[in-house]
Amino acid sequence: MSDLCERVRATVQEMRDAGRVAEALGELLTAWSENLRRQVTSYSSYSSYEQELVRPQILASFIDLETVLEAINSDRKTANATVRELLEESLQKVVPPGTRTEVLIVLSVLNFSSLRSAAKLTASELGFILLLSSVTDYAAPPFLPRVVHEAVHGNRDMIQLCENPNIRQKHLGEVMCDSVALILSGPVFLHSMEALMTLVGPGAAQRVTPSHPSMAARASVLESVALRLWSRTKTPQLVAEIMRPIQDVKCAADELVDQEYYRGQALAKLSAYQPLGPGEAVWQEIYAASNYNRQGSILVGMNIDFAQRRAGS
Repeated sequence: MSDLCERVRATVQEMRDAGRVAEALGELLTAWSENLRRQVTSYSSYSSYEQELVRPQILASFIDLETVLEAINSDRKTANATVRELLEESLQKVVPPGTRTEVLIVLSVLNFSSLRSAAKLTASELGFILLLSSVTDYAAPPFLPRVVHEAVHGNRDMIQLCENPNIRQKHLGEVMCDSVALILSGPVFLHSMEALMTLVGPGAAQRVTPSHPSMAARASVLESVALRLWSRTKTPQLVAEIMRPIQDVKCAADELVDQEYYRGQALAKLSAYQPLGPGEAVWQEIYAASNYNRQGSILVGMNIDFAQRRAGS
């Protein structure tokens, strides 16, 4: 495995030297290959039990990186045009104006049902990699809005939170990505959360991992954020209707304290991010009359399509 890591590291360096990737994406790939090398180097020092836990993670990371490098080599940087359109529109709203972005969207060959992303933001550039699932279709409703959550990972504040070694802060980063994605993409993002929780089932929705709080806790916080954002119109009724199918799925008792911490932090930080979205009046008009002008925006268009599906159901 050490030889494979060295080969990958050399490939990344060759790409950077040849100008195949811009600075930020090159730094992101280098950091990925170096992290993989460190994991492999440390592997022999683990107990047999720890090795059993770590081995699949190392292999998955290596396979994903190989897939990404192959995509760059073969100039296949867009696995899906719709996903790219949504990702690029969302990124424009969460990175500093004038930031040059290099986006790579790759279909993972691994059996993961979730989206995964990685971002590197320098003073002037963003390098962003999105790994699409080969199991779940994130290029179409109801899961397409999940792409917006991944785009928010390109925001500097979110990068700092999600890279924090403190697990609680890392988890808060995921909750804040949900909140900002909701601001950007409106009620259709709530629907994507409900659809994903319904897909995975109550047991998986209560699972906490080192990188993510449970989906149940995230959904609870997201509903509170939605009601804070949209409190002066009939939109709260829409929120309740969307979330009703998962209203009985709660986080485990040992996550309750953390859930309330995330809720307090998300609500306290809302005002800083609200200007990024179109605002409550737009969503209210769309769901009152689903023939609203799409304005050339896929973020708006997803809500119009969802409103029309609801009206026809």
